[in-house]
Amino acid sequence: YQSNTVPVQNHSWSFSLPQQLGPGGLELLAISKAVHFGRESRGVIMVRSAGNSRQFLVNANDDGYVNDPRIIAVGAVRQDGQNTSYSNPGACLLVAAPSGDTTLGFANVRTTDQVGTQGFNTAPTSDDSNDYTGFSGTSASAPLVSGIVALMLEANPALSYRDVQQILIHAARH
Repeated sequence: YQSNTVPVQNHSWSFSLPQQLGPGGLELLAISKAVHFGRESRGVIMVRSAGNSRQFLVNANDDGYVNDPRIIAVGAVRQDGQNTSYSNPGACLLVAAPSGDTTLGFANVRTTDQVGTQGFNTAPTSDDSNDYTGFSGTSASAPLVSGIVALMLEANPALSYRDVQQILIHAARH
């Protein structure tokens, strides 16, 4: 969508069925056009969460959207740098970013929340801390990578989608 206007797309959604799924013909065409013609032929950067079903032995390689080599597939790691208990594994993962893992005692990622009863955190406080909430999952990790990519493009708008992937690979650490 608006591939010459939107330089970075964050796809923090997934299927809930543990089966091999892939994009249809129209979706493949849209991805192809975005990464080959978007941003004046430098390519839209597509970042996608890898999924949160590790406990069900789901592998990110089985998701045809995540395992597309034109997509930056993002897993989740805890504050200690280890994989979260839920982040799907897979050879298609390019990078991982921080997220929460409360089942193992690691705090969620903090994010802004809608104020008042519209938000998740509605407990009244005197310091506005109820304007924030925590969440986790690869849907929390992917936006962090999308933000990093946006900063990379701000510094150098001439980077292609492949350049961005290469920089992320070289900047990542085990």
